[in-house]
Amino acid sequence: MSIFAYTGIPGSGKSYEVVSSVILENFRKGRNIVTNIEGISEEKLIDYCLSKDKKISRESLGKLRKVTDSDCQKEDFFPFKGAENTFCKAGDLICLDEVWRIFPSDKIHPNHRSFIAEHRHFTNEKGDCCDLIVINQSITGIPRFIKDRIESTFVMRKMTMLGFSKRYRVDVFIGVKTTKTSLIAQYHNKYSDEIFQLYKSFDGVNGKQNIIDSRQNFFKSAQFKLILFSSIFCLSGSFYYLYDLLDKYEKPEKNIEKPKSKTSTNNTECVSLISMNQIGDISYFIIKKGDNYERIANIDNINVCNIKKFQR
Repeated sequence: MSIFAYTGIPGSGKSYEVVSSVILENFRKGRNIVTNIEGISEEKLIDYCLSKDKKISRESLGKLRKVTDSDCQKEDFFPFKGAENTFCKAGDLICLDEVWRIFPSDKIHPNHRSFIAEHRHFTNEKGDCCDLIVINQSITGIPRFIKDRIESTFVMRKMTMLGFSKRYRVDVFIGVKTTKTSLIAQYHNKYSDEIFQLYKSFDGVNGKQNIIDSRQNFFKSAQFKLILFSSIFCLSGSFYYLYDLLDKYEKPEKNIEKPKSKTSTNNTECVSLISMNQIGDISYFIIKKGDNYERIANIDNINVCNIKKFQR
């Protein structure tokens, strides 16, 4: 026998997950199921299964027995060692919703303890052992005697924080520790109205859970808006920089005119500057043009090729 725990806050999808992934799947395989989930019935399961798969027959489907919380507390509810006639039979799949109402404390009846501790003895003619599914709002509300024997814990989380009111996430852990080191699987599911019709998810008529404070939606928070606008700004700047960079490489290089020499065309002859002298306030230069020396007032229009060391 395997014992699995399905936990989550009210409306997170724990009962929905058990009905859609556990009860329906085993009912299709012909398994006998006992549960206290409100509003569920064998007729609803039969109609659903036959409408989804035309190849299966009514005879191949399992059986479902609906019980109350008080039925589950009776001493002969579970199979136990030495008992011949109990409500649940060997090989049954037992799904108990809101287990805190059935076992409000660790004071569990000895017959129930026998079933939980000695599960390998309760096998039917097909070789199937009993499987126990306990559904509760938190793992801490499950009695320790049961908790110590839980094989896996499934934690359901609503995704209204991300704006997905019709989706939920399932985290699967080894044992009862819901830490990152114990996490073995994670998947997302979508609520279906067809599954909701198979049971009663609210007391009375199936109700609708409204979001009374939209601030829990991350996509409506100021933080998300800041991240969004910052991302748009950074992307825009990056595209502009990249476009400008590519544009520079794609444009042909323009011919750049060399600056004209300040030297007059009339003075293309190369001369050497010999010295600079000063008489009073008047300065003059001695240049050598070929083998001849000349004294000039300025050298602005002279093509000077060689400057020798000179003193003022």
